Amino acid sequence: MLSEETVNDIKKLISQYPYPRAAMLPALSLAQKEKGYIGDDVMVELANILNVPISSVKSVVYFYDLYRHRPG
Repeated sequence: MLSEETVNDIKKLISQYPYPRAAMLPALSLAQKEKGYIGDDVMVELANILNVPISSVKSVVYFYDLYRHRPG
């Protein structure tokens, strides 16, 4: 689970974009900054916050080398 502060930061990001999905990359960066990587639980949480399918979040996380999907 992401901290309340990070969730609020992501919601602020969403308000700066024309639609929530557009905030996915910066939201993923915030989540990774907090957790160190983006695990399945965080992907589900982000999908819910951004109102997108989990498959959309997973495809972005696995596509970009910038995002780590496991610890270490």
